[in-house]
Amino acid sequence: MNTSSAQITIVDVTGEHAVESYMDTRDTDQKIRDAVEVIKGKLVEGHSMLCATSMGKDSSVLTMITLRALRECVEENGSAPFVVFATSNTLVENPVMDQYARGEAAKVRAYIAKHNLPARMDIVTPSLSNHYYLQLIAGRTVATLPGNGAKCSMMLKVLPLNKHKKRVFAELGSDKPVITLIGKRFDESAERGRTMAANGENAMDAIEDSQGSLVLSAISDFTLDDVMYTIGMVRSGRMETYSNFDELVEIYRAGNSGDCMINIYATGAAGSTGCGARYGCFVCARTSADKSMENMLKEDEYVWMRGLNKIRNWLVADHYNPDTRTWLSRSVQEDGTIVIAPNSYSPQKCEDLLRYTLTVQIEEQEAAARMGIEPRFFLIGPQETLYLDLAWNRYGYHRSLKACEIYQEVYEQGQRFYPPEDPIEYTRSALPEVGTRVQFEDGHYDAPMSGFRDLESAVADCERLVEKNGVQYVDANVATEMRIDAEGADMFFAFEIDYALDRFADDYVAPAAGFHYLVRLGVVELSKGSHSENDRMLRMANAIWRLGLRDHLSDPLALVEKLEAHFGSGKSTGGNYQHGLFAA
Repeated sequence: MNTSSAQITIVDVTGEHAVESYMDTRDTDQKIRDAVEVIKGKLVEGHSMLCATSMGKDSSVLTMITLRALRECVEENGSAPFVVFATSNTLVENPVMDQYARGEAAKVRAYIAKHNLPARMDIVTPSLSNHYYLQLIAGRTVATLPGNGAKCSMMLKVLPLNKHKKRVFAELGSDKPVITLIGKRFDESAERGRTMAANGENAMDAIEDSQGSLVLSAISDFTLDDVMYTIGMVRSGRMETYSNFDELVEIYRAGNSGDCMINIYATGAAGSTGCGARYGCFVCARTSADKSMENMLKEDEYVWMRGLNKIRNWLVADHYNPDTRTWLSRSVQEDGTIVIAPNSYSPQKCEDLLRYTLTVQIEEQEAAARMGIEPRFFLIGPQETLYLDLAWNRYGYHRSLKACEIYQEVYEQGQRFYPPEDPIEYTRSALPEVGTRVQFEDGHYDAPMSGFRDLESAVADCERLVEKNGVQYVDANVATEMRIDAEGADMFFAFEIDYALDRFADDYVAPAAGFHYLVRLGVVELSKGSHSENDRMLRMANAIWRLGLRDHLSDPLALVEKLEAHFGSGKSTGGNYQHGLFAA
């Protein structure tokens, strides 16, 4: 028996003043029993549940308690409402944590099957459009550094988890609303305790959160000692559950695990800071250093992740390098001008990032084959490569099907590429924040075939068209969000890629031609309602190619000179140009 006490403060729902403060003298066994009874009581009332678990220490204990409550409810009543256990995989997790979480999820599934429980275990992943690392390579976004917001968390966790919650609520909701179980505790930190108290969170009843959903913090009264005692009891065989928690303890020995997804399930929003020393994404740039990864790399057991860490460190160091940014805006002004200022990563940097990623990936596959094990991480395959080519071709920054060409360089030709060992670190001051405007729209910009129209099909009199708001576009396959067919992508690389590269991967071919080619193949479904946006982007892409700007996107002076030479001088407005950079 573990005896621990904690000062518990209960506040009114407005959080304005304390109503009651007391010393919780229950031992851990009693806290576990009480938590089981509370969850079981809600199940008996008819509430289905969504148990959010990161497989960290707190949520592992919550998962254990929830499974016990569900099992007892079935044994005592013959049935129980359905429970969904859910964990998040960002697809760029620290590989050790990813392997561990997948293993624990499999154990939950096995426990559910063994005891015939009305439950399932979901692993939530971002879509291609919200795959943060893929979007870095695509040139759609840049890394999220300290002070630059939480776009990465939004893409990787907030949007996928919120979408998953809506699906679960729609599936399980009936007369009784679904209750979300989260593993938050008052004593995690003073700030966490104050916030939970102000929200009215408690271990005895579900509260309505800011989104109008019911949330129950079933282990909110547990102390760290309670959590560790519970884990110890399971490991010693004195408590039975889905796991022996041995891997959990090893994870904490090697570093610190994080429960970031739990906060997102509770609030529907990203945190204001990075994950700190906790496990997170191997590419995380929201902290100055990936402490958990660096701690692990000190041990021979984890040196196989060093390549991933080198990519991360290069990406962070080079982030503010003005020479590896695209200096062309993504939109054209109403007067036909475009802003010349630092924007997304340059085409060359995006291509380098893809080469580095494919290299570290194939070297892991080769090492795994030598050891007779499964690769410990996988990042970019045929689906992702075709997505990159669609994005690159739509922007017009790269030669047609360049991503496929790079994939072959690494996987077919045996070329290897590595980030600099000691990359130069650029500070925020290296990247100017002002620019100039130059004429961009030419006489062909608004031509009917310059946008989302397939010229090759039109010439062959086989272009399928659809009309939206009086404008004709290609009648492409669409879905709720952009998708690449997995089987179609595999077949493309098996049978079509050589022909495609011979046909489209030349400087004289407009990048948009590669985009239309992939759309014609049927391997891609574009996002429903994206016709006008695709039209806008393809008009820009065709103009970039037509005006000969593609090779100068990282050189603002060359961009200005090329455009002024084409349209005539005196077309620039705003900003001064000094030493290759725009200065205020």
